[in-house]
Order: sequence, then structure tokens, then C-alpha cells
Amino acid sequence: MNKRDLLARKSTSSLLREAYRQLYRVLQAEIAFSGISASQWSFLRALWEQDGLTQTEITERVSIEKAAAAEMIDTLEGAGLVRRVRNTADRRRINIHLTAKGKRVVQEIRPHLDVVLDKALRGISNEALAQAETTIETIIANLKDE
Repeated sequence: MNKRDLLARKSTSSLLREAYRQLYRVLQAEIAFSGISASQWSFLRALWEQDGLTQTEITERVSIEKAAAAEMIDTLEGAGLVRRVRNTADRRRINIHLTAKGKRVVQEIRPHLDVVLDKALRGISNEALAQAETTIETIIANLKDE
């Protein structure tokens, strides 16, 4: 079967979108106790991985529009989870940092991610998962600069 026949049978983009929607739904349910949405979690996780990112850097990491990112940062800042700090080397830049409260929330949520991943990856071998990741990374790279 060639690629076009396979794509006609099951749309890769539809499958990826549905997988994302289901993962988002289960993640949202699993972390609901925290009062943090799955969208907010993506921002907090990005800052957990590298604190002090700029708004532009965060938007690139979480794939969101700049206007939506600004609103999200305002919300997280209002909740006391992040703070904006003017960059001392380049006063035009503002870095976003997790507050102590933000760090506590991230630490409370992180164990629940294992529950979500266990559900999502049930029955998938390490080899199959590695192949799927490679395939998805290739799709992303193929389309990134289009």
C-alpha cells in the first residue's frame, strides 16, 4: 500500500489531532485538583524546564500565538505563579520566572503526569513508541518552515 492509499484510509492529521484532544482531556481531568488548566500547565512546564524564558521563547515552546501567551502570562502572574523580571543585560527583554508558589504547584502536578502517560502508553512497546516519536518529529520538521 502506498502512502496516499494509507492516508486516504486514515488521515494522519486527524489521528494526531484526536490523540492530542484525548491526551489533553485526560490531563485536564487528572490535574483538575490543582486549579491549573492543561494550557496553563504547558507554560508552567516550559518554565520548570528552563526558568527565565522570554514571552517569545515560551510561545515557541508551547506553540501558541503571542497575544494568547501574553494573556496566559497575565493570568499566571495574577495567580502568583509567575513573575515578570526585566532583563538586566537587555532592558528591552522581560524574562518570566516561576515564583515559589509556581514551583510548588509544578511539583504537586508532576506525579500526576505519570498517571496520564501510563494510560496513554498502555500496550505500546518501547520500540513502537520510539518509532512513533521519530515519525512525528519528522512530520514536524518537514512542515516547520512551510
